[in-house]
Amino acid sequence: MRTAAGVLFSACLFAACAKRGVDATPDGVVRAFIERIEQSSEEPMSRKAAFELLGPKSRANLEIRATRLSQVLGRPVQPYEVLAQGWVFQRFAPKAVISLGGGLVRITGEHVETDRAEFQCVKVGDVFRVELALPDVPAPIDANPTLR
Repeated sequence: MRTAAGVLFSACLFAACAKRGVDATPDGVVRAFIERIEQSSEEPMSRKAAFELLGPKSRANLEIRATRLSQVLGRPVQPYEVLAQGWVFQRFAPKAVISLGGGLVRITGEHVETDRAEFQCVKVGDVFRVELALPDVPAPIDANPTLR
């Protein structure tokens, strides 16, 4: 009887762990985000998958930028299309992903002192999302100022 209960418990524990997504922890969501961003040069739709891992502030920032870019270009631009690899991650090969607590995750490369980047994550419902350190969106420029 104990063996059957142990097997059942182990199976349930394994199933629960298997169902946890990449966004169940801050370091997991950062790993997935970086992987998708790095794939975006060969697979453009990877930017869309990376965008889905962003927090509400980062999404809002990119949505405003996409709206403005759409107006300038005269065609629709999706927010994930504005997400550029260079904004997100310095180019070094990640060697370690370390959760520092409070949603802060540090990535280090071969040269720990110089090859490093930090990402802030926020919990949205039951998952974590990456909040990028994006520059604020500047106020729109009035193309037709009124003369006084």
